[in-house]
Amino acid sequence: MNPKMNPEIPETGKADPDLREDVLCALAWDEGLAGQDIAVHVSHGIVTLAGAVDGWEAYRAAADAAHRVTGVKDVVLELQVRGASVDQPEDLDLAAAVRRALEWDARLAAHDIRSTVAAGVITLEGTVTTQAERLEAAGAVSSLHGVRRVENRILVART
Repeated sequence: MNPKMNPEIPETGKADPDLREDVLCALAWDEGLAGQDIAVHVSHGIVTLAGAVDGWEAYRAAADAAHRVTGVKDVVLELQVRGASVDQPEDLDLAAAVRRALEWDARLAAHDIRSTVAAGVITLEGTVTTQAERLEAAGAVSSLHGVRRVENRILVART
């Protein structure tokens, strides 16, 4: 049957129950998610992950695993991070850690990169000379304690 003719099957050709199984398999294959309590719900190709995980790394890994599944359109994270309210650094402390990470990375011209930190979400902006520098900046801050997400809005200058 043509997926466009049936509203139960998204344009990707996979029904929601099939997508759910594929996402569950992707979560199971990710070693960083072993032992995590994650429930999966799928509606029209949109995956919702709910439950509890042990840290922000597992939180991000779950989203990444779901996004890797062919046919997944979007991912909604309703995951709780165990101990996050006690363990979450203040945004001011996180902003200071972001600045240090950018300045300590010898491959970056940190003075051309600025950050905004809000509720653990880091937004990077500015201009660099190469795509490698753009990716390096996001990588330098993404694994800092308390980072929920990095929005990389850094532009690569055309020369």
